[in-house]
Amino acid sequence: MRHVVEITQQIGVIRGRGGRIEREEVEVLTLDPLNPQFQEAREEYGQDAFSVLFLNDAARRACEMYNIDVEYRAEMEEDQLPQNLGVSLRMDHYFEA
Repeated sequence: MRHVVEITQQIGVIRGRGGRIEREEVEVLTLDPLNPQFQEAREEYGQDAFSVLFLNDAARRACEMYNIDVEYRAEMEEDQLPQNLGVSLRMDHYFEA
């Protein structure tokens, strides 16, 4: 959230330089720990997992942009995601194109 505030404040500066601002929706989904699929996911991705998160491409790019260290276990298509995922975070992400 701190990064969102910082980048929002910088948008005016970027626009003032003639930069083009792009927006994309960051979405982080989580698997409910009470869901039977959670145990299956932990077995597949690691028993030490406290939570299992699924990031869309925009979230992955935002993590890279802000140097947020994320350990990815697998890449999957949207139709391969487990059912009954909850939204952990959904927000707009702005970047200079």
